[in-house]
Amino acid sequence: MGLDGWPQLLEDLASEDNTRAENAGKALLADARRALPLILDALPSVASGARRRLAFLAGEAGVLTRQLERPRLSLQPLLDDDDWKVRRNAAIGLGKLGQDEAAARSILRCLDNETDARVRQSMILAFGHTASSAALADEFDRCAWAEAEHLAAQKVRDTLRARFGAVSEVPADAVLGERAALELWCRSGVADLMAQEAQERQLTSEPLAADRIRLKSPARLSHLLEVRTALYPTLVHSANTADPDALGRQFAASPVAQEMKRLSGPATRYRISLPAQFASAGKREWIERFTTHCAGLQNAATGYEWELIVRRTGKHCLIGARPIAGHDERFAYRKQDRPASLHPTLAAAAARFYMPSPNAVVLDPFCGSGTLLAECALRGAYARLLGWDIDRAAIESARVNLDGLRDLTLTRVDMRSAEPPKDLSLIISNPPYGQRVLDRASARRLHLALDTLAQRALLPGGLLVVFRPPDFPSPARFELLERRRIDAGGLSVDLIVGRKTGADSRPGRGVPARRKTGARKP
Repeated sequence: MGLDGWPQLLEDLASEDNTRAENAGKALLADARRALPLILDALPSVASGARRRLAFLAGEAGVLTRQLERPRLSLQPLLDDDDWKVRRNAAIGLGKLGQDEAAARSILRCLDNETDARVRQSMILAFGHTASSAALADEFDRCAWAEAEHLAAQKVRDTLRARFGAVSEVPADAVLGERAALELWCRSGVADLMAQEAQERQLTSEPLAADRIRLKSPARLSHLLEVRTALYPTLVHSANTADPDALGRQFAASPVAQEMKRLSGPATRYRISLPAQFASAGKREWIERFTTHCAGLQNAATGYEWELIVRRTGKHCLIGARPIAGHDERFAYRKQDRPASLHPTLAAAAARFYMPSPNAVVLDPFCGSGTLLAECALRGAYARLLGWDIDRAAIESARVNLDGLRDLTLTRVDMRSAEPPKDLSLIISNPPYGQRVLDRASARRLHLALDTLAQRALLPGGLLVVFRPPDFPSPARFELLERRRIDAGGLSVDLIVGRKTGADSRPGRGVPARRKTGARKP
């Protein structure tokens, strides 16, 4: 359907049928130069169902046509829309349009008032794409973030520091943990998998919590940065007070502060990340009091070598000193990304259920930008890697990210109509949850369709490894090996591992049973 069918396209964009809505969006982008004025004219008054997608398409069409200013002006008011999906997609659209002072300030203003975690994540990342000055980067540094937002905020801070020339880092050959407790931190729910990987890399550890392990001996930073399931290493100070005056004095005299100065010199600089319990005014006061009493270290908004991550529980505080490491190359293959992409450390955690074999055939039927397939390939031997996605842009991103992998086939196809090979050893995927593209009912049906495909296509003993909302059912007619709750950036999801019954334990075919650690019924 061409643009002559504009009223029908608007109706299709509002449809709960994802395929119908996707096709309407593709028709608009196929003629982006003519479509852009229609999109922008419709944005203020069209029903929210269509406005959600139009907000996203406005950014895409602006980039395709290189017409940036009018889309920016049209999208900024939508950051205050009543519909959270409109607000989120407006932020994503502005991010696509690139650096712009007014857009960045609009996003920063709306972040002060935004309460929906799903929107805040997108706004944070969009700010990183739009910020155009060191002054804006400094304003961003003064914002308060929820713990679940910390990773997104840190990614933006590191990007802005690099963009505006304020890059400092701890050397790759630095040895951490000689004087202070050394830990690896991860997303909640995968600490045991991280401990297993650390052990494989000759890093002996003990578990502390669902998101932390403690290393039993010092290690080089470059060695620690090999652990793919970890977010980052930290030197940890535990205190029985949350009072910033007392905590500042304690920390200044702590083994962590001594080690920071040993590694970075007497003029060691740091910034503080505080949890969301602190309002903006309270955050500034807390930091001022802490820094006043933390003698011997310099608090800095830019050019810092360390980030102090504060975790507060009642009257107790945990401070993790994270070394800034610009040489972290674990996920260098991620040259392109997609909205709602799985964090690569979680992809690495899921890929640990893959048992490498030269006979293994691996499929991700919702491959997105290819992160899960990349992590499986990095695990070891395989025969073939297959990636499907209904989104053409996702397949193109995966093609860029997975360039150089052998025996890889990427196909633009709807999983529900695709014919899979009958020799699959592993299906591993992160399907839509019904948070961004689909409604919940459609997402649930999609997950059930994935279970049906897995039952049909996996060899006996083959594994289905899938991320799924907690209220979605476990795969029927599969032996449930794992169902663990994890933090996917502020969103609780379950990582599920099911084995097709009728086990055949030949390498790369069937797989041995795992102990059901923490398995939960839906």
